[in-house]
Amino acid sequence: MDIVYGEKYQYEMVQHLVRQKQIDILDIVVAICEKYGLKYWLDGGTLLGAIRHQGFIPWDDDIDIGLMREDYETLVTLLPQELPSNMVMQTRRTDKYYKLAYMKVRDKNSIIEDRYTYNGIFIDIFPFDMVPKTRLLQSIQRGMTMVMEATVVHTEMERLHISHKKGLKVSVIRQAMRICAWVGRFLSETSIDRLYRLIRNISKLNKSSLYGDGIAVSWAYYKSIRDRVCYDVSKDGKFERKLYFIPKHYDTYLKTLYGESYLIPKPSKNVHVESVVFLQEK
Repeated sequence: MDIVYGEKYQYEMVQHLVRQKQIDILDIVVAICEKYGLKYWLDGGTLLGAIRHQGFIPWDDDIDIGLMREDYETLVTLLPQELPSNMVMQTRRTDKYYKLAYMKVRDKNSIIEDRYTYNGIFIDIFPFDMVPKTRLLQSIQRGMTMVMEATVVHTEMERLHISHKKGLKVSVIRQAMRICAWVGRFLSETSIDRLYRLIRNISKLNKSSLYGDGIAVSWAYYKSIRDRVCYDVSKDGKFERKLYFIPKHYDTYLKTLYGESYLIPKPSKNVHVESVVFLQEK
């Protein structure tokens, strides 16, 4: 179909164009990772799609990759110089309206939302950190992560899985989260970085071989805890007719996230892209 620049299209109408842009972004980021020896892997629904469908899950509309924290931080320093002019790295440092604890790389010639400075088609890139061995320290680390999300990201109650619940405890949590969100307005980026570093340093109190991306996304904290060996990778993941790095132990990886029956399709209504506006390249 012929695209009219500046016109809004429902995602279903231009799905193939959106997905192609996402793959273009993925390929650029992957090339940068491979150029500098950074270990990445397909993550989340993208990994599930590679294993179950050899491409996008039919109802999925985004792409996820993961890196260990050290490689992630290196990538953050490289992307501003290495990305082509039609793409941009989005972090708290590059977009004052963006508060998430993981980064996106976005297409600059499209619009899919308007609450950020950069709002084009994107892929998500998640950092994975060491997780402490004991359940107590894990609970503390996750709790602090949830507080940081409420403070910095202004997390909605639905993301905390308590919006439908009632009782004194839930009411107290709700009020505490509102207070956190208010406090967050006065925190500097340096203070936020220090607080997140403090949360990560909890793992040093009880070093282990466990890793996950729950500090970046608290809802996935326990679901993403895996032994370090699960993050060994091989370039065996076929995704939309191309090969990418995936965890060698993808079966264990996906079971922690989606359960034993991850190979059975379960349609989701979780939408990231509702409509798209394509912009003419400058």
